[in-house]
This record gives sequence, C-alpha cells and structure tokens, in this order.
Amino acid sequence: DVDYICAIVMNEFEILYDRFIDEGFIAIVDEYKSCCVTLNRDVVVIRGGDEISAYAYDISPTGELMLETDDGDIEVQSGEVSVRGIYGYV
Repeated sequence: DVDYICAIVMNEFEILYDRFIDEGFIAIVDEYKSCCVTLNRDVVVIRGGDEISAYAYDISPTGELMLETDDGDIEVQSGEVSVRGIYGYV
C-alpha cells in the first residue's frame, strides 16, 4: 500500500528532522553515516567544471563529505559527487 509506505517514511523523516532542528546535524550524523552510500568509496567531485578523483572516508560533524585525494584531504560542502559502482560512475 503506497499510502502506508509514504506515511512510514514521512513519520521517520519528521522524527529525524525534529532532532536536526533541536540539536543540529551532530545529533543525526551517525545515523546518516550508516546509510550513506558514498562513504568508503571512490568518488569523483565535479567542482566548477573540474573533476577531482578521491576516496570518501567520512562525514564531518557539520555535514561536509571528507575526501582523501592525491593532493591531500579536502572537505566538500557542495557540488556533484559521483560514486563509482559496478556500472561506472552513477
């Protein structure tokens, strides 16, 4: 039943959103990390037309994606991140 599934998703979202509003991202960062498909994967970040190949190793307490590159570690606050999967980058 689509309505039932939507209700479950929205109820869970509301719980997490309330925690986020009351306590900030730090309150939900561990749960976010456990569901994040980007972590522990090779990624490509497209920033201003430049592509940066990196390894996504963590999410900071304020929500930035932590990346290891050949030139050192960087944090991504915005931009497009592609995850390398079995079919290439998606």
